[in-house]
Amino acid sequence: MVKCPNCGSTAQVKLACKPFISTWTEMLTEGFSCGCGCHFRQEYTRNDQGQWEFYSQMIDYMEKE
Repeated sequence: MVKCPNCGSTAQVKLACKPFISTWTEMLTEGFSCGCGCHFRQEYTRNDQGQWEFYSQMIDYMEKE
């Protein structure tokens, strides 16, 4: 489950774009939006076994109410 970094909700979080792999950083990136107005992304890197592992989470922007 993906958790919103702003409100902590897991029920309101929706995938906002198709996941993609950056050719420059070789990271898998997923974009999400939450019902609270938070838009954020999560990045994953490959570990030694070749599996995707969580790397970081960043808030892109927040919609004003």
